[in-house]
Amino acid sequence: MTEENKVAYLMLLEQFTKNEINNQMIDEVMEKHNFNWSELIGHMMMNRTAGLSYYLIMKSSNLKIPSEITLSMQRVFDAQKLRAENMKNYIKELALALDAAYIPHAFLKGAILTYSLFPLGTRASNDVDILINSKDISRCGDVLSSLNYEIGDYDHHTKTITKLTRYELIFRRMNWGETTPYVKITNQSMLNALPVDINFSLDWLPTSTENAVESLLKNTIKYQLDQTAISSLDRESFLIHLCMHLYKECVLYEMVVFHKDTTLYKYVDIYAYIVEYPIDWEHLVSKCLEFDLQKGCYFAFEYVRTLFPSLNEINEFIRALHFLKPTDTDYLNELIDPANPNKKYRWKEDLVQRVFNYNRLENIEEVVI
Repeated sequence: MTEENKVAYLMLLEQFTKNEINNQMIDEVMEKHNFNWSELIGHMMMNRTAGLSYYLIMKSSNLKIPSEITLSMQRVFDAQKLRAENMKNYIKELALALDAAYIPHAFLKGAILTYSLFPLGTRASNDVDILINSKDISRCGDVLSSLNYEIGDYDHHTKTITKLTRYELIFRRMNWGETTPYVKITNQSMLNALPVDINFSLDWLPTSTENAVESLLKNTIKYQLDQTAISSLDRESFLIHLCMHLYKECVLYEMVVFHKDTTLYKYVDIYAYIVEYPIDWEHLVSKCLEFDLQKGCYFAFEYVRTLFPSLNEINEFIRALHFLKPTDTDYLNELIDPANPNKKYRWKEDLVQRVFNYNRLENIEEVVI
């Protein structure tokens, strides 16, 4: 995509928090630069933003979008809406079972945002993420097993759950800060199976954030999902987790290999959350400093405002960035490999280039430590 077309695409996503779509501004960029719609739909699919883009286009009055593109996005929107409606019942079932077992927990990311921040159908969720204390991993696994969840990866071709080796199980715990997914075969429309990721760390290390997790789980709040109250993190803690999760998936070499680092919907989550909800920035900064999370949060905020520059207009946000900014910011463009601690990599292109470059692994260089 040309630089102008990238701007138009990001500009469209940024309109989610606006009362009215700035049609003229977006149209001018699209028409002037011969917008490549076939390429754009590919980016929307890869970045899980097709449903949100459709919603924004339908919200506008006269954006000049080819009908075939609109129809393709509508199908994604309808499929995501049906998937979210079917997932809801399983989330409520999990919430009731974890409450009954007296396991401190918090539902994360899409399990909350899909039904609160975003209109149904605009946000894609592949799985359900739950945060627990590491000491409760075994008990949580028992609860999931009682609900017919199995450890493994879902194979979309065979529609079966693939068992993992002991090495793979240990690797994910030690290097990703989460367990291997628990998967339940559901055979419902747009939801053949439901993976559940059990998180026990805010980064990729198994024990570095134990105190932070324990503290966050002592102050959970309830969100209403229909008539069921489900536990999640308070406003500031939820935003901190979104940032730490983005940080983890951007800084780990293996996540880049899986193309998890620059998926745009994660950046939209943080952008929309900041703009739509009142955040006590002083409280957020205090939590980050208390548990040494400032590097991860600064990383996420700096990258999100790069993609959505209207955040620069929020004075409290900019002030928080000032307090969170580490002395050394070289890490913003570095990758690490926990399995090979003697290796480090550095990006040779900026964030916006990486978002639109699916061969971006060619643009990293190994750094001598």
